[in-house]
Amino acid sequence: MQSSLMQKSLYLLILLYSIFALAFLTEAQNPSSNKATNKLNAGTTRKTNTSRLESKAVKAKGVNPSASSKHSYSFIDYVPNRVDYTPVLQPFIPRINKAISNIKATKSASVSQKCEVIKPIIEELQNVIASINRAYIYEAYFLIGFSYESCDNKQAAIEMYEKSLAQKINNPIAQFRHAAILADSNRCPEAITELKELTWRETINTEEILYKIAQCLFILEQNEAAFKTLNTALNSNPLFISAHRLYIENTRLLLEKTSDPDKQNGYKRDILAHLTKINHIDPNDHDAGMILAEELLTGADLLIEPKRLSRAETIAKYFVDNSEYNDEQAVGILISIRLKQQRYSEAAELAKKGLSKNPQSKLLSNKIKQIELESKLSKSTTNQDSEDISQ
Repeated sequence: MQSSLMQKSLYLLILLYSIFALAFLTEAQNPSSNKATNKLNAGTTRKTNTSRLESKAVKAKGVNPSASSKHSYSFIDYVPNRVDYTPVLQPFIPRINKAISNIKATKSASVSQKCEVIKPIIEELQNVIASINRAYIYEAYFLIGFSYESCDNKQAAIEMYEKSLAQKINNPIAQFRHAAILADSNRCPEAITELKELTWRETINTEEILYKIAQCLFILEQNEAAFKTLNTALNSNPLFISAHRLYIENTRLLLEKTSDPDKQNGYKRDILAHLTKINHIDPNDHDAGMILAEELLTGADLLIEPKRLSRAETIAKYFVDNSEYNDEQAVGILISIRLKQQRYSEAAELAKKGLSKNPQSKLLSNKIKQIELESKLSKSTTNQDSEDISQ
């Protein structure tokens, strides 16, 4: 019996040896198999790394500084992108964007006239809903809602966004657009509730959500809560220009309502600080640049605050040079600075160049009269001083 067991063990060892030998010979004869596997794995790794790089590129190219890894779009300045939609709906995206561009070009048109531009697309999308996979119906409803929103048909947009959210509640862009229209339709309490829910779920683009909440709080005259919310938005993203603008706009309203000198000075400092931040973020922002230059110029003393006047001069000169004297507002501010510096001949030369580009400008025509008047007064004062000295 022991002999039989030994024989069986020997046969088993021989069998195992044969299997290993056969596997070794096969690998030796066909080394490309292992190389191919390694190559495939390497390709997969490269693909993964590439997709990560592309993701970083999307972050960098966000519509505004609030765009980040989860969304490559802005809630406020949303523009539909083909890649975000199912293939059936992708052909509609460039058509919608083109129609919206055409609508924006017709600012004076009525709601019905605007909606006529995009109506054929809406009708086609409504027909597609009947045949589209149920998993993507929410996308179609959203695009219809967005189309209605673009032509200012707010009620229809609200209804379509609600249908989209009924199909898929976890749809942040639909929820934000829905809440934003509620806010614009004087339904701020509802909008705030919905936006707060969105902040609990979303960890990105939060400054845009907070900005919209702050807008509503200002409308409801809850100023303290509004400024606090706005500060939180700016702490999240200091480069968010819209939030700086909203801060300035509502601080001006407070400034107009108060007669307390300390509060007035505080509000003025806040306005100046936010205008300065906008100018640093985007030196080409004309409105902010001009307001900042005028604010710096107002009350600036050549001897006491030379830096303030110098800053106003830098801003005004930037727009004058870039526009080649076509920007009459910037030319006018620069003339005012030259007058404050008592550089009358330079002020006259600026006015002359500005008028050559803007012959009908009342602003620059008035500036020439001002230059002549102040120049005469300066000469008269100088002569009087000379006479006093001689006596």
